[in-house]
Amino acid sequence: METGSDILFFWVARMVMLCSYLKPTPMIINDNNNNSNDDNNLLRPPFSTVLLHPMVRDAQGRKMSKSLGNVIDPLHVIDGITLPALQQQMRMSTTLAQEEKAKAEKGMALDFPQGIPACGTDALRFTLTAYTQQGRNINLDIKRVEGTRHLCNKLWNAARFVLSHLQHQHQQQHQAQNDKSFTTTNATPLSQIDNSLHAADYTLADKWILSRLALVVKECNEGFESLNLSEITVSLHRFLLYEFCDVYLEFCKNSLKPTASPQERQCSQNVLYICLETFLRLLHPFMPFVTEELWQRLPLNSNLKIEQSPYKTQSIMVASYPVT
Repeated sequence: METGSDILFFWVARMVMLCSYLKPTPMIINDNNNNSNDDNNLLRPPFSTVLLHPMVRDAQGRKMSKSLGNVIDPLHVIDGITLPALQQQMRMSTTLAQEEKAKAEKGMALDFPQGIPACGTDALRFTLTAYTQQGRNINLDIKRVEGTRHLCNKLWNAARFVLSHLQHQHQQQHQAQNDKSFTTTNATPLSQIDNSLHAADYTLADKWILSRLALVVKECNEGFESLNLSEITVSLHRFLLYEFCDVYLEFCKNSLKPTASPQERQCSQNVLYICLETFLRLLHPFMPFVTEELWQRLPLNSNLKIEQSPYKTQSIMVASYPVT
């Protein structure tokens, strides 16, 4: 169960007691002789683990209050809103006195002088998850949500770069293929890479980025097991921005040029496909919308049907999560 620490006793403890009292579920513990022991019959609670999320506050650490004008509506962060529209909504409130409304207007003008920009659902989800490392409180700063929106743009542009080169490969080799359900490309899937190319064919940069990808997969799985979600966001952010985009994409541009050898170009295309496809599955729990949109544009191997390919399902929601 996931909830807030402020209602741990008011709701969670009562749910445990009421569920155990109204609908008890016996849990029989067997002794060493595999004989049931009636004295060891216990009542199983409705849940065994409670994940507590921090309380969301404003950028200054103040508790959100309508009278202060620092309340942040998630829909405003997702869709964006101007300062006059924010103040107009506050004036229509029937729960505040005129003095409190005037105070709230001044607070809104100080906190959101340009209004709240549209950041999208994925950016808000990822930012709130990254904020959990602060402890019991989240000092939500809209500028940090904007920074995550730029990260989404970075992912989109990187995916466009990768898919453009996979599309170039398809147009040269499979111009007759016409698959309208997915992008008509023919990048080599993970299961066939070792059969078509040898490990010695890959450059040091190829092997380095694959090793970094394996590390991210390991860190993400460990983060989910320990319920340390903020560490997962740190790993995903580091890999996408500082390792894949800033380093590897710059290294592989020479091997993707028309003057490069076909073998060298094929190696880079394979690694790009692996990194993008795996990273989308790693990121999906935190950014479901942009990853689904990019997943639908990923290439599907022409030799495999959709239901037979473990590397491209009809939706990323039913794709397996990468494991070490």
